[in-house]
Amino acid sequence: MPVAADYVTLQRLVDARDVDGLLGTVSTDDVAEAWCQYSSRHGRAEPARAGNARMKPEDAHWWAIEFVRSSGVTRREGVLRELLVKLVEHAPNDEVLGNIGAGPIEDFIVADEARVRWIEEQAESSPAFRQALSIIWIWGHQPQWVCERIERAAGVPLRHPADDSPFGFAQAAADTARQMFSRVRGALRLR
Repeated sequence: MPVAADYVTLQRLVDARDVDGLLGTVSTDDVAEAWCQYSSRHGRAEPARAGNARMKPEDAHWWAIEFVRSSGVTRREGVLRELLVKLVEHAPNDEVLGNIGAGPIEDFIVADEARVRWIEEQAESSPAFRQALSIIWIWGHQPQWVCERIERAAGVPLRHPADDSPFGFAQAAADTARQMFSRVRGALRLR
């Protein structure tokens, strides 16, 4: 990825919430490529989710993870939409497409007619975007009309809270808590 600045400079721009400065230094293609490279190396559980913020800040591509989820970007609808499209275009494999769906795309979905319509349009024109949509969890988090339309756009049934167990999301939350506890316990043993 030919980037015009080193990752320390890019991270400083992200930390300063300087969206224009960063996009004046690198393109949205560069951001998407860096995001996908990070995601490829660090796997599904870590990219850009609130509970995993700053999981790998020493990585040379971390700036892209933080940038995509920064408030400066999320408040700029046009930039955010362009980044979502670029992320999908740059995804090198199904795992990264899943990370994009479970991260930035899922976070983008809200009860807003214009956003839902845009998602439907992207899914209609891009099989990769449709695939990224196919793994999101929005049932129980968004109004029914949003879930139904996004599910139609994905072209497959989306997971529902009760799909994994009789306990639904509570079981998933308990599993996540156990995994986090194991990581913390392992880290403490290393000291």
